[in-house]
Amino acid sequence: MSSETFARWIFSAIIMAASAIAPASAKTAQQAWDDCISQNPDVVIQGCTDFIAMDQEAGDVAIAYYNRALTEEGKNLLDAAFADYTKAIELNSTFDYALHNRARIYDQRGDYQAAIADFTKAIAASPIGGHFFNRAHTYMHMGMYRLAAEDYMKAIDLWPNEVAPYARRCRALAADGENLDAARADCDHAVTAAPHNSMFLTLRSFAKIKQADFDGAIADADAALADSKQEWGEGEGFGPPEVHPADALYLKGVAETKLGRTDAGKKDIDEAVRQDASVSATYLKMGVHI
Repeated sequence: MSSETFARWIFSAIIMAASAIAPASAKTAQQAWDDCISQNPDVVIQGCTDFIAMDQEAGDVAIAYYNRALTEEGKNLLDAAFADYTKAIELNSTFDYALHNRARIYDQRGDYQAAIADFTKAIAASPIGGHFFNRAHTYMHMGMYRLAAEDYMKAIDLWPNEVAPYARRCRALAADGENLDAARADCDHAVTAAPHNSMFLTLRSFAKIKQADFDGAIADADAALADSKQEWGEGEGFGPPEVHPADALYLKGVAETKLGRTDAGKKDIDEAVRQDASVSATYLKMGVHI
C-alpha cells in the first residue's frame, strides 16, 4: 500500500510493519486474518471485524483493530478509525503505531495537547524518526517552533539520508527567528538535494524573507511557481504537502511589497488569498508582516 492511500503524514512503514505481523491463532481464524491483512479495503474491514469477534489473544486483536483503523482512515471514516486506534491502544498500551496514528487524528481535530501526549508515548515505546517528525508538525501547529526544530533534528539524526526533515527544520527555525543562518543552511541543503522541488524552494523563500533577502525570496518563489509540473511534496512516504502554490505567491507578494513594488505585491497577495484564505494568517503567525 502506498502512503497516499491513507496518510496525511508519513506512515507507509507503519502499514507495512503491521501487515507483516501474523498472529498465532487457531486455524478457524486464519481466513479472517488473511482477509484482515488483504489489499482490498472492504475485505479488510470485514475480515478484521470477524477476527475481532473470535475471542483471540489480546495482542492479535489489537493488530486487527489497528488494521481496520488504517482502512477506515483511508475511507475518511476518521471517527471510526479513531475509535479502533483507541481499542488497539487499550489492548496494547505500548502499540506505538496506533498511538502515532491516533495522535495525527487528534492533531487534525485541533486537540494538540492530546496529540503531543500520544506522540510522546509512541516515542517512549519506539523512538523512530516518523514519531519525532510528526510530533514536530504538531509543535508547529502550536507555535512551539523551537520544540519543533528539536524534533526535526532528532528525525535528521535517525534519517540522515532524508531531505524532508532538513526542509521542515528550516521552516521551524525561520519561524522562531533566533537562528536564521541555520534555517537558511537547512533549506539550502534541501534545495541542493532536490533543486526542482517547489515545496523546498517555497520554504527557502520564507527563510529569505525572514533574513530580509527579498530579491532572493522572489527568485525562489518564481522558481517554485515556474513549472506547474514541479514536485510540491516531500517524497514517497511523506503524504501530501503542507505548502502549496498559494504560499509561494503570497511570499512573493510580501517580498515585492517590502521592495516598494506595492501594486505587484498587492496583486500577488490578493491572488494567494483567493487561492487559500488562511495563507495570510499562517505567515503572520510565523512572523511575516506586510
